[in-house]
Amino acid sequence: MKNYFLIIIFLTSGFIGVCQLPFPAGVANTYTLSEKEGYNGFIYSTIQFADNGTVYTCDYEGNVEIHRNNYSVKIDSLKKWGRVTGFKIINESEVWALGYTYIAVLKNDCIKSIISLPQNIINHPVNSTQAVYIFSYEANILVTWIFNGIHLIKKNETRLLSTPNSALFYLNQDDKIWLINKRRPYLDIYAFDNTACSFVYKKSYMNMQWIRAIKDENNFYCSSLDKDKTRDCKIVNGKISITPFTFNSTLNNSYILNNTWTPQILYKFQKGNYYTATMDTALNLKKGIPFVCNDEITTAIKNKSGNLYFGETGNRMLLISPFIKKYPNLYNKTNSASIFSVKEDSAARIWAGSYQGNLAIIDKDKSTELTGNRYKIMNGGAWLNGHMYLNADGLGGLLKYDMNGAVKQISNNTIGFYSLLAKYKTQFYLGTFNYSGIWQTDVKNLEVGKPIWNKIDSTRGIKINNVLTMSEDTLGRIWCGHSKSGIAVYNPYTNKASTWNIDKNETPFGAFSSLTDQQGTVWMGSGNGLWYYNDYSKEASPQNCHQINHPLLNSGKLITALTLYDNWLVIAAYDKVLLFDLKSFYENKKTVLRYLNPYEAAFTSFTEQNTMLTAKDSSVWFSTSDMLYQWDIKNWLALPVYKIKNEVVIISNAKEISLTEGSIVSFAPGFNSFDIHVQYVSPDNMPRYTSAVLIKDGDTVLLNEPGLQSIYNIKNIAAGNYNFILDVFETDGTTTRYIYPITIKKYLWQLWWFWAVLSAAIVGVLFYLFNLKRKKQLAEEKAKTKEAELQSFKNEQDKKLANLQLITLSSQFRPHFILNALNTIGAQMDDKPEAESVLSRLGESVNLIFNHAQQQKILHPFENEWSLVKNVIHIHTLMYLKKLEVDWPDSSIIEKVKNIQVPLGILQIPVENALLHGLSNKESGPWILSITITEKENFVVVAITDNGVGRKKSATLSNFTKHGTGTKNQTEIINIINATNNEKISITYKDDVYMDGNISYGTEVLIEIPKQLNYDNR
Repeated sequence: MKNYFLIIIFLTSGFIGVCQLPFPAGVANTYTLSEKEGYNGFIYSTIQFADNGTVYTCDYEGNVEIHRNNYSVKIDSLKKWGRVTGFKIINESEVWALGYTYIAVLKNDCIKSIISLPQNIINHPVNSTQAVYIFSYEANILVTWIFNGIHLIKKNETRLLSTPNSALFYLNQDDKIWLINKRRPYLDIYAFDNTACSFVYKKSYMNMQWIRAIKDENNFYCSSLDKDKTRDCKIVNGKISITPFTFNSTLNNSYILNNTWTPQILYKFQKGNYYTATMDTALNLKKGIPFVCNDEITTAIKNKSGNLYFGETGNRMLLISPFIKKYPNLYNKTNSASIFSVKEDSAARIWAGSYQGNLAIIDKDKSTELTGNRYKIMNGGAWLNGHMYLNADGLGGLLKYDMNGAVKQISNNTIGFYSLLAKYKTQFYLGTFNYSGIWQTDVKNLEVGKPIWNKIDSTRGIKINNVLTMSEDTLGRIWCGHSKSGIAVYNPYTNKASTWNIDKNETPFGAFSSLTDQQGTVWMGSGNGLWYYNDYSKEASPQNCHQINHPLLNSGKLITALTLYDNWLVIAAYDKVLLFDLKSFYENKKTVLRYLNPYEAAFTSFTEQNTMLTAKDSSVWFSTSDMLYQWDIKNWLALPVYKIKNEVVIISNAKEISLTEGSIVSFAPGFNSFDIHVQYVSPDNMPRYTSAVLIKDGDTVLLNEPGLQSIYNIKNIAAGNYNFILDVFETDGTTTRYIYPITIKKYLWQLWWFWAVLSAAIVGVLFYLFNLKRKKQLAEEKAKTKEAELQSFKNEQDKKLANLQLITLSSQFRPHFILNALNTIGAQMDDKPEAESVLSRLGESVNLIFNHAQQQKILHPFENEWSLVKNVIHIHTLMYLKKLEVDWPDSSIIEKVKNIQVPLGILQIPVENALLHGLSNKESGPWILSITITEKENFVVVAITDNGVGRKKSATLSNFTKHGTGTKNQTEIINIINATNNEKISITYKDDVYMDGNISYGTEVLIEIPKQLNYDNR
């Protein structure tokens, strides 16, 4: 194949410069398929389309790729076997890759098997409709093999007319395979009968130089030129004929490229560029759309959307849209920038005016620039009685051009942003700037060059800064507007106007573009969608306008231009071109919205304002900031449309899980970060606009702006039930919604029944301890019947205190605290140091509490209470507050007061409240907890301060427990202890200890504990 390609380059290079074709004004729009689209190869030599739209390619480096609409698969391991020269499509899941030394069977995008071809000889696999034939030759002996998908089957051997050189080519036609062997000065032609598996024709022709061949549905044309370029070899209906060469002399420096899918294509090389045009079966040149590329063409194929795929020697794959022409060199032969006005005259010529001071007239494929034009052309314009009227900025004003481009200023004191010729062509309107409103004059005065302006400005009711668009409704009223200012309606019968301004909340939209259709509906494009007015029984006002609700329109981007074609409203939507189906809208009240595929459009900038035009030939013209386009909308709409075959895959850690619409897919606990890949294929192999979102059950569906995104990164989501919702905007204008349910399971300790069992176990232990204590107390009461009344009173207090102590003990086992601690342990099982730390601290606290309960005392040493405080801070830091900053007291003060007796939980409970309710509810750092310990004469004073949300706000949050018993019971215990001690325990709360502007927050708890505290309840 490489030698084959080099021969073509050699032959064509010899023809360059014989005759030059003029560079056309309009060329087919192109889009380069690169790594972004999955085309990673360079210099593609082989392209093959499957019926479902899958594209199989190979480049000259041997890289094999499989391309679908929005994703590609590389078959890297085939590269070491050599380049693939063709593909045979078996079905949607199986294809055979044909190489010179092997045939690879690919199944579901993977290599199933590789069959080695005969070695030490030259092999040529041929993809026949019946089978794959391999012609292997050494010297002048040709061996025929058949590949049946598993084995090579040898059929026969034959002797060639002469030893073949490297230019042996194969053309498959119906039941025959034609072999062409170029050997100077002869051209040998063979015919191999597929059915008989033998050669039925061998003949040699003198002085023939084979160039290339093409085929149509029934015939082959081997363009074989002798040194005088006078003969042409054709294989027509199985018969060979030699005829005089039929190319026009202007095409002698051209060659023909083989293309098995499409009408024939002729390529012309000139000054570093290629042009292309279709040809008929007699090799006569027909009208076609040229295109431009800068390198040799290696291969070409056409897909089912009418687009062409071309390989180039020095570039990536080119996608060519024959229905979209662009005009890149209208001005100074270098650019087509800032085209603000596109109008058509009576001779079907297109006038393209630029704000750069350029003006060109396009007549079919010829463009003429009016080099004398020096005016900055603005929007709008009108053709009237043999003259083109255009608006110019600065000192240009209103300009009048004749058919030859001669210009005359007829009003140099006006700056028009837009102009409108009324439907009966008696009135001409000009939209002006700086609150000058719209100006109106009779057409008769305009034509003689003496317009008399009726100025409809703020004194008449138009209060819009710059009038950017105008449209006349069926009652003759003029609608005008500005995208950021608002809209206005002028009634010529009353000579009055009404304005509704956005900044005064009088209208929700402003008009940037507008038109009135054949039904009398006034359409207005804005920065927030498409709006319309069609109920003439109601006042002309924004309140009686309605919005078309569609994601492709409601993107917040300007609708810059509108035009009509047949039953379609054509919309320039900033970076898209859309078609709104008016027939469906009026008859079925449905929104059907088609769009130019982003690969077809291949815009490099945004659409310009009010430059859309539907020409007499039914093509639609429009401009972007750097290009002028012509859209063959009639033939484009006749193309078949296809819906995609969709697949959604979750990929995480090299694992792939396919989702099924409507079927729940469950994942293990902790599966909270993954990628969702949206993959699809359709026969046109073109991308689609899509929107997608992953939402939790019950949440509102808010889809993102439609785009070409196909991979969605999901990070750190909680356990629960979700739906991945995907909207696909199909090429027929409809929207298909897919819903994929996903469940992420909870850990065992996140389930309610687990905690029910655990709580029952804890309550059982507590009741056992309570009953044990109670029995002992009853025995002591019976043995001490002679106790004094004071002792009896004390016993009653002991009972109450014991109950409170047990309840307080149970409160230390707060379910949410243990739940979160265990969650941390479970989540960190792969990271053992942290898990062991939490478990160790939790175990130490539980041990201290139970040992204290067994001693049946109310008080315990300060150092034990301090251990509980440190443990709860440590555990909360690991679980919730990774960035917690703790201001600890000096260790020396702890050492001094360690033996003071204090009630259980007197410090631990306030500290935990500060962490759980104050700091954990704070959304942003810093998170600071401060503990200070000071001594007075008879007291130890502990201050616990946090910069959390404060007690008032935390009481409004969902994690605040209004009926918790820890603090309440602790208060009752302190009251009992205080009743038997002269020096009392006191706890004081201070709220809003910090201020940030008008926001107050933070809490301080001040605890005073007597140094000589005593309570003996034994």
